[in-house]
This record gives sequence, C-alpha cells and structure tokens, in this order.
Amino acid sequence: MATTIELNQRIVYAGLARMSDDRNMIKSAFSHWHDKYSTVPLDVFEVVAELVEYLGLGVNEKKGLMIGLHSASSRLYDDLKPVPPYILPQQSTPLSADEPAAEEGSLERLPAHLQVTARYLQLVSQYIKRADASNHRELVKAVADEGLSSMPDVVANWASDGLNAIHFDPTVSVEDCQDLAHQMYVLVCDFLGPVESDIIVNKAITELSSLAASQDFSATRLL
Repeated sequence: MATTIELNQRIVYAGLARMSDDRNMIKSAFSHWHDKYSTVPLDVFEVVAELVEYLGLGVNEKKGLMIGLHSASSRLYDDLKPVPPYILPQQSTPLSADEPAAEEGSLERLPAHLQVTARYLQLVSQYIKRADASNHRELVKAVADEGLSSMPDVVANWASDGLNAIHFDPTVSVEDCQDLAHQMYVLVCDFLGPVESDIIVNKAITELSSLAASQDFSATRLL
C-alpha cells in the first residue's frame, strides 16, 4: 500500500506535468516541493503559492498547476502516473569512510583546475537558480539550444543535467577552462546584467576558497 508521501509525490508530479512539459522545470519544482513540503500534509493552495513564487509562474501556468493539482488530489494512487525516476530524489545510503560519493570521488581525481572549474560552474548555476528560478530555466534552455563554442559536447551534457554537475575529460587544459568560464559569464550577463552576474561570480569565488584544490589553482584565474 502506498504511503502518504508516495501519493503526494504522484499528485504533485501530475500537477506539474499538467502545467508544463519542460522536464527541467518539472524536476526543479518537484525537488523544491519535496525538500520543503513532502513531510507535511498536502495543501494545494500552499503548494501553488510556493511554486508560483519559486518558478516565477505566469497566470496561465498558475492556472494549469492549480487545475492539475486539484484534479490529481481527488484520484487514487493507482490511477496516477508514477513519478519518473529522473525526477525523484536520489535515495542516499551510508558510505564508509573510504568510500566517497561517486561524483565527489571522481572529481577529486581530476587535476586541480578541473575540480575548481567544475565546482565554480555548478555554484554559479545554483546561485542563479536561488536568485531567480525563471531566469535559470531560460539559461538552461539557452545553453541546451545554442550551446557554447568551448567544449560543445561537455556543455550539452551539462545542460541536459540542468546545469548541475559538469563532467570534464582529464585532458582539458587550463586555457579551455578559462575560455568556458568566460563564455558562461558573458551568457549569464545577458540574462542577469553585469552587476548581478558579478555578485554571483564573487560569491562562487569566495566559497571556492575552502576547496582543497584551490590551493593549487585559484578560482580567480577563471575570471
């Protein structure tokens, strides 16, 4: 028998799928709801209000979400579509001290400049998402549709992951990283303007100072 959380997951997914077919938007919104509200009773109006603010939804999107949630909330668990695996939060399992998380472990095996660049780009994306989810969605779409001339295959994979973790080949040079960081900065400026972009970049640089790899490669070299 399904738990309340499992039922609510299907209801929220149904509402989001009714609102949009943008996979990145649905995943972002679902994760936001799951982090904040999955453990409390489902309140359709509260969820709609939260996601309208988080996603910067327009009138039609808000209406679609409201209708989708209300409709889904009156249906049985088995009558609702399962939440796709790529949207559901990953279930973590305890790791031993010598068994790091796969992504962190693979990142630490890369040269310092790639560790710093990967984390820098991830932080910039995260800060944009927190500041304006709507702009972040448009940025992801722009990178996915138009790409960047530097390392197009790497960038395409990064965009498909919602500009979350970027994966580099160990042979990528410092110059390649600098070029990619510069192109990304120019693109971000187009969406946020230079002032807000500089604030986000500086926040990322400050946070990267605690990264061990920064002792060998300063993030300021990406500017």
